[in-house]
Amino acid sequence: MAANRGVSPPIPALREAGCTICLGSDNNNNDMFAVMRVAMLTERIRRQDEHPGMFPQPEDILRDAALGGAQAVRLGDRLGLLEVGRQADIIVLDTQRPHLVPAGRILSAWLHNGQTSDVESVLVDGEFIMRDRRILTVDEESILAEASRVGKRVWAEVEAAGPVEPPGRTGWR
Repeated sequence: MAANRGVSPPIPALREAGCTICLGSDNNNNDMFAVMRVAMLTERIRRQDEHPGMFPQPEDILRDAALGGAQAVRLGDRLGLLEVGRQADIIVLDTQRPHLVPAGRILSAWLHNGQTSDVESVLVDGEFIMRDRRILTVDEESILAEASRVGKRVWAEVEAAGPVEPPGRTGWR
């Protein structure tokens, strides 16, 4: 979804035409929870269904994120589904959180109300990269410190170059 830019792609028409729908976290906050939630709600708003809010279901959105993403990068035969012979990427959620209880369908509760802090563990290709809410593969503290240093340097250069006006906003500040 390009909602941050005020764009709502014609996903219902694209689905109807048989296009692969995929979701990505390459814009702003990199939060797949937010991406899936916005995709679901935006498509529901855009649709002209007789019974609003029934499509897409959370299962459709999870499929778009997992299998649709794998198909978009031409790896649909190896990724995107939990099946024998495919690489297994799994997230483990703590479903006993106040915002997820009670839940008749945990996937629905998670997409409507979930938070990134609900993720307890992550396995990629069968290997833990996060366990008990601790990232195991990188030094998170040093990465955050470096990102902060780089961000401050970049913004200082932007500010030194003069005011930046968004397109169509003269005299903005």
